[in-house]
Amino acid sequence: MDDNNIAQNVSETISSNTDVELLKKKIESRNLIIGCVSIVAVVASLFLIDTTPIEAVLLLHLPIIMFGLGVFLIIMSIRRKRRKMKYGVTLTFGILALLYQVLVFLLLAFSMALGAPVPT
Repeated sequence: MDDNNIAQNVSETISSNTDVELLKKKIESRNLIIGCVSIVAVVASLFLIDTTPIEAVLLLHLPIIMFGLGVFLIIMSIRRKRRKMKYGVTLTFGILALLYQVLVFLLLAFSMALGAPVPT
């Protein structure tokens, strides 16, 4: 190998390492933002639980908490799969947590369609 090929390989290696570091920083910032927003939503929901009736807790606060939990569990199951660990239970609970919002929506949609009183 001549000096030009070695210099080119070194240059490519350095640029690829720089790209990887930039990607890692972007992922860390995104995860930090998602974590902060999730924490604020959960804390706000917890403070509002005392002042709201149980119907509002089940139809408003709990879906927010379950959504965050579902997303977290699905991300954890993806990471576990990449590490070749067992991930089935984590994925199942994550999907079930996300399905809670669908069930609440269907309950409200059917109750409105049938003319039943809908909580406000």
